[in-house]
Amino acid sequence: MNNQGINLETMTIASAGKLIQDQKISIEQLTQATLEQVHVTEPKINAFITVLANEAMQNAQILDKEIVEGKYRGLLHGIPIGLKDIIDMKGVLTSNGSQFSHNTLAEKDATVTSKLTKNGAVIVGKLNLHEFAFGTSSVNPHYGPVKNPWNTKHVSGGSSGGSAAAIAANSCLGTIGTDTGGSIRIPASLCGVVGFMPTSGRVSKHLITPLAWSLDHAGPIAKTVEDCCIILDHISGYDKNDQYSFNLPPTNTTEHLTGDIQGLNIGLPKLLWNEVDATTMQYAQQSVELLEKLGANVQEIDLPLLEEVREIEKGRFRILLAEAATYHSKRIREHPEMFGKDVLASLQLGSLVSATSYLNAQRIREKLISETKEQFNQVDIFVSPTTMYTAPLISEGDVQAKLSRLTAPYDILDLPSISICCGFDDNNLPIGLMFAAKQLNENIVANVAHTFEQNIQLSKPNKDL
Repeated sequence: MNNQGINLETMTIASAGKLIQDQKISIEQLTQATLEQVHVTEPKINAFITVLANEAMQNAQILDKEIVEGKYRGLLHGIPIGLKDIIDMKGVLTSNGSQFSHNTLAEKDATVTSKLTKNGAVIVGKLNLHEFAFGTSSVNPHYGPVKNPWNTKHVSGGSSGGSAAAIAANSCLGTIGTDTGGSIRIPASLCGVVGFMPTSGRVSKHLITPLAWSLDHAGPIAKTVEDCCIILDHISGYDKNDQYSFNLPPTNTTEHLTGDIQGLNIGLPKLLWNEVDATTMQYAQQSVELLEKLGANVQEIDLPLLEEVREIEKGRFRILLAEAATYHSKRIREHPEMFGKDVLASLQLGSLVSATSYLNAQRIREKLISETKEQFNQVDIFVSPTTMYTAPLISEGDVQAKLSRLTAPYDILDLPSISICCGFDDNNLPIGLMFAAKQLNENIVANVAHTFEQNIQLSKPNKDL
């Protein structure tokens, strides 16, 4: 509880929205409380690159006046939100976690930003990340590492590390991240929060700096599945400025959070269970037992398709590397010394990918995406651990291949998926469980994750704050 009388530890978007609508708290109070929390936690966590204190308070005052006048914009009205710092906000630095953009102010809002502000969100800052979103640790050589709020000697995960750490540290009620190989779900898992990667094309990527444009996704990170759904339903929908955008209306996932999974068929892809450590396996298996008690039918499944995905996972990296190197080709040529060592090495490797290799990897990917639809004839949803183990030490640097081992297949196959906390190891580090559904089936994956969340009994340790 802070001096505003607001308990950010227990507050969610859903609960805060109700209090704001009923005028039991003011948006100015909530914003001030959030900024005070940022001030307290930032020296320990380093989740933010830019804090927009003055802008946020001015916006809060305007939004409070609207409430008094009966102009309620909806569930995001007055909610403190943070943006991963590859997402443009007009007049604000978009650093990309790099040296290249340290003086660059965005000329326009990204579509995601404009949708958030249109619906009344209060943008409190831009969040730290792995440089140019190219890594899984958020150990940033230019802005410093994002530290895990549960144990600050460990990474927060990446590339949306600041987006997840800010939620775990209660310095935002919601954030936006991006995911190309796991970069929403990995930090959500490592920080013990919820990360929702929708089908690519559900959320516009217009004026979001790309990592690999054909693999990138944008989506929410928050404390609960319901909170993620509230954000997703407000930021999704067709955008003519994004060539990958589906010509579909916004999602309505919040309307499908029934808490009922009776008779649902859950598949456990063996390949994604065989490589996890003993503690992760223990909690993941207990989670599956809970899903069975809630009425789901659970079966292990052999998916030759996932075996193929693993075989061509190098193909995924060919796609990622080639597209990233293409986007950064001028920077690589003219100022390679300005990149962090790990990102530069990857980009230089991407420059060597041939057109034949790239196009062949894309061809195989398209085939696998098509075949995946048939796999869902036998089950409604996949369940697996999110990562092979809990957060590594910061001193280990980036461990991209290992941390993205279980999440990357769902980027290749473009399956909407959610990571949610299912336990903690002996070092007080969270363990994530991942749910994935068929393309465009965000409603199903959201409801299963929500039902699980409502019924799991978690004993949470104290954070390292």
